[in-house]
Amino acid sequence: MLASRAAKPGALAAQTRGMKIKIKPYSSWKRRFQVTASGKFKRKQKGKRHKAFSKSPAQRMRLRGDRLVHETLVKPMKKLGFKLR
Repeated sequence: MLASRAAKPGALAAQTRGMKIKIKPYSSWKRRFQVTASGKFKRKQKGKRHKAFSKSPAQRMRLRGDRLVHETLVKPMKKLGFKLR
């Protein structure tokens, strides 16, 4: 009986039809981004982790600060359901 159900083409599609697919939250985003009070996304700067000896002290100092995520990337982040709480 189990083999007869699996043999039908589209049997799996008929079972999942009409069901909503849950988008999983991205757990890695929790430690990489923060939401500000105004709803914008804050991120760390790239370029500070490796080869710090080849960068000037002034450049390393500038890389300490946080930056806001660019406005073109905010909409996809919200669409994918980025939430901290």
